[in-house]
Amino acid sequence: MKNTMPCLVSLICFLLLFAGSLQASMVSDCAALTGCKRSICEKEKELAEAKQYNDIAKVFGIEKSLFHLRADCSQSPTGTSVKYEGKLAELEEEYQDDLKDALNEYRADLRDAQRDGKQAKIQQVEEKYQQKKESITNKYQQKMDDLKAAFGY
Repeated sequence: MKNTMPCLVSLICFLLLFAGSLQASMVSDCAALTGCKRSICEKEKELAEAKQYNDIAKVFGIEKSLFHLRADCSQSPTGTSVKYEGKLAELEEEYQDDLKDALNEYRADLRDAQRDGKQAKIQQVEEKYQQKKESITNKYQQKMDDLKAAFGY
């Protein structure tokens, strides 16, 4: 009996170390994921922690959250949030509309410049259009970055 005590202590120490490394790997596994997969992984981690501490109210809340998260994510073949994809589609449509408006404005200005026959004015109109297009693109790139941040992508 006295020889088994060091073995039992060693076994307990090993199990505690293993549990700690397992939890650390769970954290790093979630960090390696993106989009819905990451969100679900993090929620599942929260759920495991709530169960470990027998926090039933928190377990119910996280289960409900996971249910809605999985439902939202399962509707998307890319694994991203359906809401995110909807917002992204709206943003893309706005971007295309703004580019179209800029192009129409450019064509009208270009017709006027060509009618006047002044090469310098034609070049100025073309440069103005390129600047406008670049400005629109930068504006929407920022909006897209903000959208990604808001959805955790």
